[in-house]
Amino acid sequence: MLLPRAHASVLSALLLAALLLGVTAPVSAEDAAGVDVGSRSATVVFPDVRGINPDRDEYVVEVADNDYDRLRASWQGHRTELALDGPTVVGLPVDGKSVVRVEGCVKRSCTEIARSPRLVVLRALHASWGRTVRVAEGKVVARATIDSPFPAGEGSVAWEVLGPDPSAAPLASGQTGYEARRLTAGSRLTFYPVVPAGLPEGAHVLRARLSHTSTTYGDLEGEVSGTVVVDRTAPVIGSLSLSRDTVYPPRDEYQDTTTIKVSGPADVAGGSYVAEDAAGEVVARGGLGKRPGKRLWVTSWRGERNGRSLPTGDYLVRTTLVDRAGNRSAPVETTVSVVAQRMAERKIDLRLRPTDVEIDRDVGRCARVKSPSSRRVPGSIGLFSGLRCDKADQEHAVTANGVYLPPSAGGRYEKVQLRVRGGRSKRHRNGALPYLVVHLEDRKGRLVERTQLGSRYKEWRLDEVGDDMVHDRKTDRPYIIWHVGLTQGSRYDVDEYRVRGRYRELVDVATG
Repeated sequence: MLLPRAHASVLSALLLAALLLGVTAPVSAEDAAGVDVGSRSATVVFPDVRGINPDRDEYVVEVADNDYDRLRASWQGHRTELALDGPTVVGLPVDGKSVVRVEGCVKRSCTEIARSPRLVVLRALHASWGRTVRVAEGKVVARATIDSPFPAGEGSVAWEVLGPDPSAAPLASGQTGYEARRLTAGSRLTFYPVVPAGLPEGAHVLRARLSHTSTTYGDLEGEVSGTVVVDRTAPVIGSLSLSRDTVYPPRDEYQDTTTIKVSGPADVAGGSYVAEDAAGEVVARGGLGKRPGKRLWVTSWRGERNGRSLPTGDYLVRTTLVDRAGNRSAPVETTVSVVAQRMAERKIDLRLRPTDVEIDRDVGRCARVKSPSSRRVPGSIGLFSGLRCDKADQEHAVTANGVYLPPSAGGRYEKVQLRVRGGRSKRHRNGALPYLVVHLEDRKGRLVERTQLGSRYKEWRLDEVGDDMVHDRKTDRPYIIWHVGLTQGSRYDVDEYRVRGRYRELVDVATG
């Protein structure tokens, strides 16, 4: 019975949709029930090799006692149908390191039944370079990267430098060996082409053919290429400076080192320096390191030789820079002074008469300053403030005092302390409170560190004087200033000032 045309068209459309959506055709009752692939067996024998070059040797898999409908071997996703009995050459089209897997199939169902030991397939040397090196002339250090493991054995590199026309004869060529600490993937492979003198400046292609002989793989080859820029223009030093012009070599944190700083162009690869004494003898030499993010090459120098200070004197420092092509700059020189001295700690203990250190006074109409004090100590002073003054600003008695300190190396002082010997005047017979106020004066002229002394007669110890209280502390005439004074009827004797502390003095050291 024929179907109507419209009905036939609908069935055709449904069949087409089923095909496009991957609907499978009906299967037999046996297929629907499934196939017991695991009940089948086969004997598979792999070659006893761990490495192979398919261009030289065949990888043959033997099959025996087979119950499967089909057998297939796979390598890196590439399949080879195996004979159901006997040998088959398995295709290994891709170099690499993996295993050969064999699957047995019954109808459409397949399962892995055997796997070879791990195998390395290698028919060529795989390396890459693609970098740019700069050279004036002579040996070029070319470092390629091994992309897949190299076998043990001997290797060589045939290289050539090409001109603008690759088809023309090479500008230079030669042969050399290569070096590699390890032959694993990611390791460096180094070889050394030679750029002859007279090769034109500019960029040239360097092509290298790698050759390797191995017992397992036979003769292997590979090719790398990169760019060689021939550059014979020497770099120019922009500037040479020192962080300090004088060095005190002993390691006591006092101007122990000077930093040598050299500026240059961006293509500089490094630099060096030498130091010479007045007779031209080289007393030190070393390299310069690049300061990150800047076109500066620096190093530090202590003015030492074999761990001992150089003799006092002036030394010539000569620096040069080298660019990536090996061109060396013209030297630039400067001079640094070496002083063979170290810091030694010394004590300060100054006993001072008040009359000797007074530099100024401010005394109101109802007050006075007399010498000596009521205790009749030579050089002492007595400060008196009256009680019956019309105005409060007429009761004060103040003196400003100062003393020079021994100059200290680096302007550093430790535990400097002002002491005042004094107390209530013997003539203090009124009801006012006997006291004395002491102020230190900082380098900005401000009165700081206020201390009020009581009535008892003794040596009063004030707080330690900080470095900010020492005026001109980095000169050869450092000094301190303090003020003493009273008001409101107080009467007070000041018989002695005392300054104690420590400073640092430079002393000579043995030289070498």
